[in-house]
Amino acid sequence: MARKSRHSPFIERVESQTIDGENGCKLFIGLRDKQGYGKIAKDGKNIVVHRGVWEHYHPDDVIEGKIAHKCNNKNCVNPDHLIKLTSIMDRIVRHIVVSENGCHLFMGHRNKDGYGRIGKGNSLVFVHREMFKHHNPEFEITGVIMHTCDTPNCVNPEHLRHGTQAENIADMVEKGRRVTVKGSAQKDAKLSESDIPVIRK
Repeated sequence: MARKSRHSPFIERVESQTIDGENGCKLFIGLRDKQGYGKIAKDGKNIVVHRGVWEHYHPDDVIEGKIAHKCNNKNCVNPDHLIKLTSIMDRIVRHIVVSENGCHLFMGHRNKDGYGRIGKGNSLVFVHREMFKHHNPEFEITGVIMHTCDTPNCVNPEHLRHGTQAENIADMVEKGRRVTVKGSAQKDAKLSESDIPVIRK
């Protein structure tokens, strides 16, 4: 990590809590957050270590995006392994794996239904929807973005199409992917089937 000044108090504190890892990684072994990223105090507040390291070695570079790891090791602080992602597409592409059937599988954060989600501004958005927007900038999205491959985390633009909610439901029914939950199995159910005969009396 000898690039700018090894005499920076911040860098010296980082290096004192760093060990050598595989493939040239410099692994921060100090405090880490729930996501596994190193945290350290700087200027009276806790910051993400790798972001602080990037700022140290790039003092004139304004960070408008995310600082990511080329090595995919969250607690690596080797400046040579850090890269600035300036757009949401940069961030999406880093998490894509191409499958044998042509699907571009987003392997980042996914919701309980398997759809990719990514931070944009102060909210989480659907990755496949952002990919469709990117490849169809003039298209006005008024409905839903459907998968012709029926793979929720696929973001291959060739597997995405615009449709209405009615079309989406019809497609789910046709392909047997819609499950209808009845009676007490519904999450909002207040009564069980055994309660009904009692009430009727």
